[in-house]
Amino acid sequence: MTETHPGHVQPANSAGGDASSLSERVVLGTLLDGDSEFLRSAMPALSTESFTRPDFKAIFHAVATLDRVGDAIDVPSVMQALDEVGQLAGVGGPAAVTRLVTDSLAAAVPRVHLQRVIEATQLRQVHETMSRLLAARATPDRVFDELDAIRDVGADVSVTLPDLADQLDAYQRELQRRRSMDTPLVGVPTGWRELDGIYSPDPDKRRIGRLPGGFERKHLVMVAARPGVGKTSVIIDFLRSACKSGKGVVFFSNEMPAQEIIELIVCAEVALYKRDRYKFPEDIPPSGWDRIAEVQADITQNWHLIIDDQASTLADQRRVLAAARMKFRAEGVDLDIAFQDFIQRMSTPGGRGSKAQHEELGDFSKGWKDMAKELDIAAVVAAQLNRSSVEVDRLPRADDLRGSGSLEQDSDVIIGLHRPYATGGQESGHTADELQVVMIKVRHGAAGHVFERAFVGELAQTMEPARRAMPEPPP
Repeated sequence: MTETHPGHVQPANSAGGDASSLSERVVLGTLLDGDSEFLRSAMPALSTESFTRPDFKAIFHAVATLDRVGDAIDVPSVMQALDEVGQLAGVGGPAAVTRLVTDSLAAAVPRVHLQRVIEATQLRQVHETMSRLLAARATPDRVFDELDAIRDVGADVSVTLPDLADQLDAYQRELQRRRSMDTPLVGVPTGWRELDGIYSPDPDKRRIGRLPGGFERKHLVMVAARPGVGKTSVIIDFLRSACKSGKGVVFFSNEMPAQEIIELIVCAEVALYKRDRYKFPEDIPPSGWDRIAEVQADITQNWHLIIDDQASTLADQRRVLAAARMKFRAEGVDLDIAFQDFIQRMSTPGGRGSKAQHEELGDFSKGWKDMAKELDIAAVVAAQLNRSSVEVDRLPRADDLRGSGSLEQDSDVIIGLHRPYATGGQESGHTADELQVVMIKVRHGAAGHVFERAFVGELAQTMEPARRAMPEPPP
């Protein structure tokens, strides 16, 4: 398609609410976000005439100009290009350009929106062509020829096949990156030795973990347990490990308020006082308060963490993740991992009960899997097992997942938790701190492996089995 200058820009007073305006916003935002693969497939299909609003035309013209001369395409470059021709204020200023990226990150499947923009452009071209040809009293053959040309252009650009050579090159670069790393972890470390493994330059001392890449991007990890077993403590373990590794982390809690999550994190990091001590802290000694202040300062200064206890629908969570990514990038990190505690507490836009439970849970698990892939993050979701499975003292299985077989199908990894004492008490013959972990599903590895952790609920965490005893608090 040919490129035309947009001319004078009239600033838009609103973001626009119709479907075509939304798709145009998502396409522009994805281009501005620097997605090279999307850029390569979208630019041949688009022109300024693909956009209906003057401000969108101006922004795309700036993108196309940068692309034509081989310059990098990102928000600062596009804003500079607009400013140089006196159009930055006309499109709504820096905030309007940045908002396009936020909108695109919150949208599902940008390629679907690209297809909609292409189809809408073709429809406008068909309408304009028919009006022109009818006014000129063109012959039927000429009408069909011009309509076929419009259709053929759309067919050429609306489907871009992946290039195998590019995919192999990307894989080779990833292998070289892993080879140069000090650790084999390529994802988000779990903090559990049994999962992460032990890295050593000496092959004889090296130990491969059950998830040697950590929590990998684009993967959905399900942490499944019966009620009262310790799902939240395990999730807090993984969250703390991610934060202390410098990762950008979002935690969605639909079960507990954010203040309680903060208390669990502080309790686990301080690792000196039982959780109930924080309910009545008047007898905590000065040395204890110093330790608490030290932990809080470290979290405030060094952790990239957002805790959200309000977003309960997929759409709301997607918007939070989009805003979090923008915030983290301003801090010099990326959004790496998101946690959901727990999936059965999520809501649908129509309210719970608008669908059958298994359909709702299927939507939730598919939605989380899609978000992990689209946002290039790891997703760790807690899920509750059927209460009926409590009656049997055994390790959890995939068919114990409450409400939907989709949870198993959509998950790349399922980690099952079992605490015999929680179901059988003293008669079980187990201690209260014994936590059994089973790898129910590992898409790219061996399932069925079982290992132990020490559950220390008083400290809101789990530990290696050898570290069962609580530390002595300072006087």
